[in-house]
Amino acid sequence: EDFSIRTGPEWSPETIELARFGVFAAKALKSNAIAIVESPSEGRYRLIGAGQGQPNRIESIAKLAIPRARSVLESDAAASGSGESETFVSSRLSEAILVSDAFFPFPDAIESAAAAGIRNVVEPGGSLRDGEVSAKAKELGVNLAFTGRRHFRH
Repeated sequence: EDFSIRTGPEWSPETIELARFGVFAAKALKSNAIAIVESPSEGRYRLIGAGQGQPNRIESIAKLAIPRARSVLESDAAASGSGESETFVSSRLSEAILVSDAFFPFPDAIESAAAAGIRNVVEPGGSLRDGEVSAKAKELGVNLAFTGRRHFRH
């Protein structure tokens, strides 16, 4: 995948590799797919949250992917003996990437991701409201990248 950065700084090669992994993960999920991926250590990638098969992407994000990602990271915090679970989770979510299989037709998906502390989002772009979505991402400090390719699967 090639990424067109819409908001935020250019991504490092490591972030691009993680984003590629996220695109492959989202591509394997069913329609309205959301994949949240992270790199727990150099050269390792994992899917920590997924939402799929919902009537829209906002439900996949807010009801499935984000709660699952938080649960995985809370377990990691407990296993590491870190007493600051919320700090640990927030830090890791801010480095994770949320990937969508299709464009966001409204800014609400960006708002939901930002409210959870996610600062990196990849989506295909191609909505009539891409400008509004990009403006909301910029306003909320979310780094947004477009791939130009949908992977919407039924």
